[in-house]
Amino acid sequence: MSTAAGWAAYLDSLEEEARLVARLAAEQDAPAARPFLPPAHLGPLPSELADRARDVLATLGDVSVVLRSELDATGERLAELGRHDVRGPKPPSSVDLQA
Repeated sequence: MSTAAGWAAYLDSLEEEARLVARLAAEQDAPAARPFLPPAHLGPLPSELADRARDVLATLGDVSVVLRSELDATGERLAELGRHDVRGPKPPSSVDLQA
């Protein structure tokens, strides 16, 4: 496989992963994002793929912003729940047998 073909296939996989993560984020079931590490075995990115690589990285950045927003909102919801007793009413600690 040529360097350009290898990089094109790698960019395809990044685009697919970005679409998947964006879809799952919309469903609030997103997996943990993994850091971007360029594949060393492919060698340098061919210049003809530079614009596409920038677009893919921009898309991944956009997805990251969405995930960060969802994470922050989830944290706020959890903090709010922590301020309230969500266990329901407490059972009686004693029973009046005279009543």
